[in-house]
Amino acid sequence: ALARQIAASVVLGVGQFCTNPGVLVLQRGPSLDAFLATLAAELGAVPEGTLLHAGIRSGYQRRLAELSAVDGVRSLVPSAAVVGPCGARAALFAVDARSWLARPELRDEVFGPATLAVVCDDAAQMLELAHALLGQLSATILGDDGDRALLVALAPILADKTGRLLFAGMPTGVEVNDAIVHGGPWPATSDARS
Repeated sequence: ALARQIAASVVLGVGQFCTNPGVLVLQRGPSLDAFLATLAAELGAVPEGTLLHAGIRSGYQRRLAELSAVDGVRSLVPSAAVVGPCGARAALFAVDARSWLARPELRDEVFGPATLAVVCDDAAQMLELAHALLGQLSATILGDDGDRALLVALAPILADKTGRLLFAGMPTGVEVNDAIVHGGPWPATSDARS
């Protein structure tokens, strides 16, 4: 169910929501492979969508090619032909946390219906990754009662790096209202001084 919710969030608006979940940080465990397989199947089943203009499509295709060329990054959704001039298909990539930490170019946004799953070996590595994140519009913490200590440790780290910190919800589900602005530290801010 969680994989389906994340897939729906990734492809909402053909991935053109500023709060699209572009990076998933996951901890290695017995259900990881099944989760990633379900997420890949859900994303692979989404039909081609239309991006706002050809420039966005060009940037999306360029970033997908760049990710595909990085050693250690695996594409989990088979590529399919795109028909429309602004067409895009969903993509899912996976990489281990050590590679993500060592390769700053993996932190660059892919604007469109794509996400990168970063797999951590343990809670300590997940905290290390959280410290290495740059400014973000939003971050979401998902877990259960068994994860309480990790969630408590992650929350203040992410609160300092994001404009919106969500618990048990999808980032694209944030209500859009007059109080919403791009927040968090640079480059996520819409602070008028920058």
